[in-house]
Amino acid sequence: MVVQTNVFLGALIFLFILVTPNVYAQMSQSNVGVDYEDRILEEFEANEYVGVIIYLKDSSEISNLISDFSDEEMKNVINRDTSNRIAADISEDAFFKLIEDERVDRMYYNRPIYALNKENSLYFLIGMVLALIILILIYILFKISKKRRYVKR
Repeated sequence: MVVQTNVFLGALIFLFILVTPNVYAQMSQSNVGVDYEDRILEEFEANEYVGVIIYLKDSSEISNLISDFSDEEMKNVINRDTSNRIAADISEDAFFKLIEDERVDRMYYNRPIYALNKENSLYFLIGMVLALIILILIYILFKISKKRRYVKR
């Protein structure tokens, strides 16, 4: 009974991991070695400002970096003073300056994160339904094998 429960829980965890959608960012690298998410450039096609998270090589450079940009280039800056990253809405000109700045390590698009959104909710739903069907089949097989064991004895 304990073995069946462990197998059932293991199958459940495996299926959850299998059907959970994974999102990987497409990254590029500038001439000075700054990694940045390609999605940032895509967002500039439709927006004047794009929210980004900027990781610096040295956290002591945050104030200097922010002061190098005008209010038109970088706004809504969030600096927690406890890490080497800042969040800001930047213009396209600021983006090109940042990817050529040797103080910057990498940059990511600052996207809102939802458990389910219009891009992945259908895949997630289909995956969960398939996982449920597989779990029901596993449960039925365990019940059948349990009955056969009792009949043989």
